[in-house]
Amino acid sequence: MYETVTLDMIQSAGVGVLALMTGMFMTHNIKWLKKFCIPSPVSGGLLFSVATLLLYTIFHIEVSFDGTLKDIFMLAFFTSVGFQSNMRTLRQGGRTLTTMLLLLVVIITMQDTIR
Repeated sequence: MYETVTLDMIQSAGVGVLALMTGMFMTHNIKWLKKFCIPSPVSGGLLFSVATLLLYTIFHIEVSFDGTLKDIFMLAFFTSVGFQSNMRTLRQGGRTLTTMLLLLVVIITMQDTIR
């Protein structure tokens, strides 16, 4: 039998901020995260996901989050991902980046067509 811990909107946002700050600390101090340009929200979120998985599997505690702010934060995250790029950096990507961009355009087009 699992016990459920339910977090309200403010608590959920607070846990998200804590995960973000942890990710920022990790990205700043772990060289390979910085080398491979892993965003702070991704590294912090992955660590937090593993922590909640361990809570669930070992201690039988399910954590439930309020999703009211989820869409707003997701929009802000995905909008801000491209803020660090500039034309000079994109040119340095060269042929590999161009190939990846073309593949992404094809995949997105196929996904939208299939739906």
